[in-house]
Amino acid sequence: MSWYDHLARWCADPATQEVLGSGVSCHVCTTGSGDTVFAHDAAVPRRPGSLVKLVTAVAALRSLGPAHTFGTDVCVDSRGTLYLRGGGDVELTTTRLMQLARDTAAAVAQTRPQTSSPPLRVVVDPSLFPPPTPAPGWRPDYYPLEVRPVVPLALADYFALDVNEAVGEYFAAALREVDVAAEFSG
Repeated sequence: MSWYDHLARWCADPATQEVLGSGVSCHVCTTGSGDTVFAHDAAVPRRPGSLVKLVTAVAALRSLGPAHTFGTDVCVDSRGTLYLRGGGDVELTTTRLMQLARDTAAAVAQTRPQTSSPPLRVVVDPSLFPPPTPAPGWRPDYYPLEVRPVVPLALADYFALDVNEAVGEYFAAALREVDVAAEFSG
């Protein structure tokens, strides 16, 4: 099935219309000649979608591939410090952090006696991306409510500027829930 067929099916899919409404229009053309390669209700005037989002999606698909997922890793050093390293996962939820805590607890149980060891120190490693900064000319109130900063650890539905502390605190608490002595070191 071609991309054209996929797009045509997507436009006609009742699930698409349920989410976006019945007002879906598409017009895809070549950049060189401007020839139309796909159209769905293209003559119906609509409010345009963000082209930046489309360009970003194309760039991500080309550079990362359609099967790529962003993850969050836990690394440990010889002193018992756990580093929660964000990989740009914008779908990180408290449920997924709890599962990560369970997986970490299972790995820690194999290598460390729990009863006599001091609590593990949880440190958040936000070094994947530079610190977020607003673009020149943005109003101060854009951040973080209208424009969410791009950060390595993004907790779903959390809209404060510094998510690292929230993620670190939650992860340490999740580890304690699964009987691993841990404390967040912010």
